[in-house]
Amino acid sequence: MSGLAKMELWAQLLVLIPLGATLAVAAFTDARERKVYNWLTYPMFVVGLLVHTILVGWSGLGWGLLAGLVALVLGILMLPLGWMGGGDTKLLAVVGAFLGIQGLGEIFFYSVLCGALLGLTMALINGYLWHMLKRMYVFLRGLVRSVMYSSTAVVEKLEKDPRSHIPFAVAIFAGGVLAWSDAFFAWPNLLEMFLTAYRLN
Repeated sequence: MSGLAKMELWAQLLVLIPLGATLAVAAFTDARERKVYNWLTYPMFVVGLLVHTILVGWSGLGWGLLAGLVALVLGILMLPLGWMGGGDTKLLAVVGAFLGIQGLGEIFFYSVLCGALLGLTMALINGYLWHMLKRMYVFLRGLVRSVMYSSTAVVEKLEKDPRSHIPFAVAIFAGGVLAWSDAFFAWPNLLEMFLTAYRLN
């Protein structure tokens, strides 16, 4: 989203108004009904590609499609944790269509942070915290075993628990707000601090 901050106001609004509205609607439906609807994500993915193409040229179409594919991969990787569902993954694809890979990465970074805070808060409220930690341990243990033995047969399947649901579209919306604030006002600047610390290591 840092690239968007350098564009003219009309270009910023062309992206921020439809994308912001999409994230807000998705957050509302996910919080209320535990769903992010296809009638929202599918057409807005196309709108995102169109907007990206208008602003960047034909390369914007390619980068938007590639960012959508990256979003799908991220969603698949997070499915075992139970954090994201298909609707959340499609919503990230919409973000990628509008903003490209860099913007997707910025929003995904803040979304994961917001999702972790949201998940911990909900786990504390509904008494799921211990089970959530145990679930994460089982997942990581299975992941390590699959790498060590080069086989998915050793990955332990996690039982579904309705308390494990996190309305991740809410986290994506919050992540979008923080990424926007970071790009336009250099606050909270967590991504830059993270990248700086990573480069130092």
